[in-house]
Amino acid sequence: MSEVKNRLSKYKTIKTVPTVLTLALLAILSTNVLVHPAHGTPTYGTWTIEAPRPVAAEGLGATNVGSTIFAIGGNSAIAACHNDAYDASANSWTTKSSPPICVAEPAVVSVAGLVYVIGGTCEAGACTVGAEQSTVQVYNPTTDTWSVGADIPTPRSRAGVTVHNHMIFVIGGYKDSTTYNVVEVYDTVENSWTSAAPMPTAREGLLAATVGDNIFAIGGFKNAATFSQPPALSKNTTFRRTAGLLAWRRCQRREEWSTPWEE
Repeated sequence: MSEVKNRLSKYKTIKTVPTVLTLALLAILSTNVLVHPAHGTPTYGTWTIEAPRPVAAEGLGATNVGSTIFAIGGNSAIAACHNDAYDASANSWTTKSSPPICVAEPAVVSVAGLVYVIGGTCEAGACTVGAEQSTVQVYNPTTDTWSVGADIPTPRSRAGVTVHNHMIFVIGGYKDSTTYNVVEVYDTVENSWTSAAPMPTAREGLLAATVGDNIFAIGGFKNAATFSQPPALSKNTTFRRTAGLLAWRRCQRREEWSTPWEE
């Protein structure tokens, strides 16, 4: 992973994928792209429809490298093989090279100019359709090529993912009717995995974000049949301690998870 080390030397701080951007792209159920603020001359506080993604999908992953957004995968054999790049400055899409393993619901983040597609459920390609994957697929936007990193120890889909410095945290997830509280950490420089303290609750379909030295695991559900909180309240992710939000914070310096906190 010498390429990653070289890229990291150019970055004093590795920024986390904007959570609002991730939420917006993961919620797309058609090819329409909603943005905020709008491309061109924006009216702040409103949404507009921008250029549509080349393929409709849900269960995709998304991240940005600079001003380019990469939307990868989805819950169909066609969408799962799509790697589409959105130029936010030009409001246009370009379809890039497909990943070797086409997956739905992967964990997708960017570090030092590279895009990491971790796990997910196989939809097509060099894998068993319907099986959760352990493969770490690494996309280089500069060369439009894919490589692989060290496999994640716990194959899964529907995991939360975030970045702290050059470390990728994959949190929770799902495999074979099992919902995980497992937290595994990928060192992009050393191309190696370690285990971190598990979440207090097992969850899949959650989101994760990093603020300073704290990692937040927000929302999700216990398994495919039973939500860990009433679905009608699960959208209240702005609250810090309500029946509608399960939010836990992991302090990097203490290497532990804290309990939910007050608003």
